[in-house]
Amino acid sequence: MISLPAECKNHTINIYSIKPDGFNLLTLKNAPGYLLS
Repeated sequence: MISLPAECKNHTINIYSIKPDGFNLLTLKNAPGYLLS
């Protein structure tokens, strides 16, 4: 997995925690490509 700064990790976790599970899975799948683009 891509190594992210702690602040970014915490922010990401906070976003995921308020989203439906289906959205979480979709976002997690696309996250690496988005971060590398």
